[in-house]
Amino acid sequence: MGLSPATLQIIQTAWQQVGVLHYCLRFLSFIYAGLLSLKQLFIHLDLIKATPLPVKIIVVGNVIAGGAGKTPTVIAIVHYLQQKGLKVGIISRGYGRQLHSGNKNQALEIKPNSSATMAGDEPLLLKKICQVPVFVSTKRVSAAQALLAQYPETQIIVSDDGLQHTALPRMLEVIVFDDRGVGNGRLIPAGLLREKWPRSLVKQSSNHTLVLHTGQSQAFEGFCAQRQLQDFATNGWGQKKSLSEFFNSHNNALAAIASPNAFFEMLEKKGLKLQDKLPLADHDDFINWHLPLTWQSTHVFCTEKDAVKLWPLFPEIWAVGLDFMPEKSFFDAIDQAFN
Repeated sequence: MGLSPATLQIIQTAWQQVGVLHYCLRFLSFIYAGLLSLKQLFIHLDLIKATPLPVKIIVVGNVIAGGAGKTPTVIAIVHYLQQKGLKVGIISRGYGRQLHSGNKNQALEIKPNSSATMAGDEPLLLKKICQVPVFVSTKRVSAAQALLAQYPETQIIVSDDGLQHTALPRMLEVIVFDDRGVGNGRLIPAGLLREKWPRSLVKQSSNHTLVLHTGQSQAFEGFCAQRQLQDFATNGWGQKKSLSEFFNSHNNALAAIASPNAFFEMLEKKGLKLQDKLPLADHDDFINWHLPLTWQSTHVFCTEKDAVKLWPLFPEIWAVGLDFMPEKSFFDAIDQAFN
């Protein structure tokens, strides 16, 4: 699972304050940089090659650690391609799902009734929202091959994450940034970067690369997206209510995403008064989580990503979805990339 918010805060503080932990993180980042350089050398020597696939691939990923809005971007792209009448499939690693040694690399098709434990929270959410074939595997190529074998009519595959997965070919890369930009500009764990920016870990890995900013500010050139919470909430029983119906209620919220505080702030901007806010580690499985006694007579809100794991246990919890819309020129650029 992801690091807890408290652990992340300790690491991020160490980036700025000179001390033992600061120098340890810098040393580890030098080792990581060496491994990246070795990988780049193997790519240039053609010792690492992409596996050819018979369809066009769009890879949505980021060069920074943690979530930056990849999954909403995948949803927006898939919906756009569907509107154009194209047959689309989705592949993902399925981060956070339970793996067993016998099927570690085996591709798994995600069904609407799949459990988040076996599917991963993001692939299950993608399946429920997009209603297209979704396959997961630790090897993205294996997921793509299994998807095409089962659904040969597929014309385009969108990969949720996988930017650094060089075995996966791609016609287009969409690199997503949030308000953090590139952080302090250092490689992990001394900074946010999974690879150097501007990028060097390519040989040209794709014919086209687009940058999409999903936050409130744009750190450098690229396209922008608007994001806000929807005006209604849904619970595990399928009931739907306007957020305005909760304005005078006792409300609490939890989130197991990369930036839980951003979700809480968006709820409050919608007019909800939150008594308690519980930030959890990204992809938390909620197996050991229990509804606090003080929350049991209140309304509890979560993200759609959290809901796929919480609703089997707590169907009374309300999920609030995200309206995410990249600017029109972003989709125009996608069209140009495939012409």
